[in-house]
Amino acid sequence: MSVIMLVAMLASACASPAVQELAVGGLSRADPQTGTHTQMETHPRRSTGAAVASKIHVFAFMTDVTWSMGPFLASANLNIGPVSVLGFGEQASWGPELEKKINAARRFLFQLDAPEEDLVLMMDSYDTLVLGDSPGILSRFAALERRTGRQIFFSAETDCAGAFCQPMAEVAKQQFNVTTPWIYLNSGLIAGRLGALRAMLESPANLTDCPECYADQEWYSRYFLQHGDVVGLDYRCELLQIVFNVDNIIVHSRPGSNQPVGALLLSPSPGWVDNGNNNSNNNRVLLVNVVTGTQPALLHFPGPGHWPLSEACAEDPSILCQTSVYYEVFRRALPEAWAGLRLKEAAQKGSMMQMPSFLRRFRGYHMFTAATLVDEAVNAEMKLRILAMVFALVLSSICVVTALILTMRARRTKLLMFFFLMASVSTIAMRVLSTAR
Repeated sequence: MSVIMLVAMLASACASPAVQELAVGGLSRADPQTGTHTQMETHPRRSTGAAVASKIHVFAFMTDVTWSMGPFLASANLNIGPVSVLGFGEQASWGPELEKKINAARRFLFQLDAPEEDLVLMMDSYDTLVLGDSPGILSRFAALERRTGRQIFFSAETDCAGAFCQPMAEVAKQQFNVTTPWIYLNSGLIAGRLGALRAMLESPANLTDCPECYADQEWYSRYFLQHGDVVGLDYRCELLQIVFNVDNIIVHSRPGSNQPVGALLLSPSPGWVDNGNNNSNNNRVLLVNVVTGTQPALLHFPGPGHWPLSEACAEDPSILCQTSVYYEVFRRALPEAWAGLRLKEAAQKGSMMQMPSFLRRFRGYHMFTAATLVDEAVNAEMKLRILAMVFALVLSSICVVTALILTMRARRTKLLMFFFLMASVSTIAMRVLSTAR
């Protein structure tokens, strides 16, 4: 036996199981239910000649009910089709608990009964919109795949924090000569082939194994830097776009955004007719990236993009409405969906809880979350109860004082008439307050 063969045998015997799996040419893919393994490639080959994806699967991780999930679900359903919801009812706050988001995606991908060539969209649920239709999304993804050879794409943003920012900036500028500011990975929008995504999430995520990982975004950033031959960023925002401002709708000066001024505009597609009410008359409204000259189909509005802002109301510009860039793009781009979700009516009901009707001016489309709406209802109930108690106390005090005065003057007939009148008024007042409640 030669020395070389002996060394090879010793190395094979001492290697860890994971290293041994890689040594024989691929990973062993574990079934998340049974734990059994089947052989697979470490990463799918570059898709230079792969079949064009013909079907899209959309899923999102959402743990609770808020009105902000309505625009995402409506836009995805109208433009692509049904959405799979993961994590509903789980508790997963921002930070390390978003490990649950990664592992929920992993379980879904391995349980999905579909060809590995299919396109899968992994989207945030509370601040994303789908403005493109299925054919447009498939063609944009195919173009990205042909040009770059990658099979997974993350949205790129202008802001970054953490240990992976500098390496990502170097990759963008030195490897791809990117001159636009969209150079950092954002995990709110992910588009990829099912097979490639399964390879990326081969093993369950454990954020404690990554000291630099505060949440899921850092975990994906590390993977991107380690597997740049399979994973890419949509640097030109051809398919995926991070939105902080839309300059012809709302421009705000809140910190947290390095998006260039004038970079993003909401623009009607050919055939669009402006009827003076900011809607599309059933023609598609597009978001245009002026810097890259692209019209991305999938939008994510993180941070300042979904924070509430006070803007002139559409119905009455003389008063202010609580809105956001996210809601305004949805309202203007998909007015039928906006009407279908009855967000305006719900907002008006929420406004009614805060102010008596004879003093109230509707504030358009103030967006309450479901939890906030319940809080407002509870607060309104408490206010009515307190008002009823104060009203009854005041009436009682007036009755006592008046009774004393009349008694001192010995006007018994007037005293009886007064008590009867006060009792009638009190009964009517309590009835009105009870009806209002």
